[in-house]
Amino acid sequence: MGIRELKQNPSAVVAITKTGEAVTITEHGNPVAMLVPYPEDPLKVMELEGRLIRPTQRFDPSQLKPVKVEGHSIQELLDESREDRF
Repeated sequence: MGIRELKQNPSAVVAITKTGEAVTITEHGNPVAMLVPYPEDPLKVMELEGRLIRPTQRFDPSQLKPVKVEGHSIQELLDESREDRF
C-alpha cells in the first residue's frame, strides 16, 4: 500500500491489521515500513521492542558444572554465610 493511500484512508489500514493481516507501506514502489497486528503475547511485544532476546537453544541444567571460589564450593560459601542463622 502506498503512502498516499495510507494517508487517505488510515482507518481502513488499521481495520486490515485488526483482522490479523500485515500491511506493507511503500514509497515510490519501494517497501519502507510494515504495519502488523499488535501481538497478544507480552513476551512477543518485548521482543519486537528490543527489550527481550529469546534464547537460541534450550537450557540444559545437566551441562552446569560446580563452581569453586577460592577453593570453596558455592554450597560451602552459602553454608558459611548462614552459620549465624542456625
